[in-house]
Amino acid sequence: VLISLCTGRSTPAILEHVSQLKLSCPIPVVAFNGALGMSCTADGQTVPLYTAPVPAEVVAAVLKLADENGLLVQYYVGDDIYVVCKTIAHRELTYRYAGLIGVKAHVYVESYDEAIARGMPYKLLLMSDDVDA
Repeated sequence: VLISLCTGRSTPAILEHVSQLKLSCPIPVVAFNGALGMSCTADGQTVPLYTAPVPAEVVAAVLKLADENGLLVQYYVGDDIYVVCKTIAHRELTYRYAGLIGVKAHVYVESYDEAIARGMPYKLLLMSDDVDA
């Protein structure tokens, strides 16, 4: 029987679940809503099988939209989530999100240029407490 995990979550958020399965062989995992395929072992070893990061032009458009509307962007690259907190409310959103996923997740930066320098993201998540934003 072949088991595979598929999720929108990041690698660190997945590894605990893979470990709990206590499987003796690696399993295929699809993460970041399909942007990363990898092989994972119960001891936390990962081997990327394919990647499909968000294209640069989409990243630019999303960051512009977020800036114009006062939204927080979570920029997922590697095992990190980069954020630029422009308000106290933004920082509070990051604390709540980290509590929900159970992983120390955020890298606080002054500009998304720092994240872009690490590479194109596997996922962008826009956040706001305003449901109409």
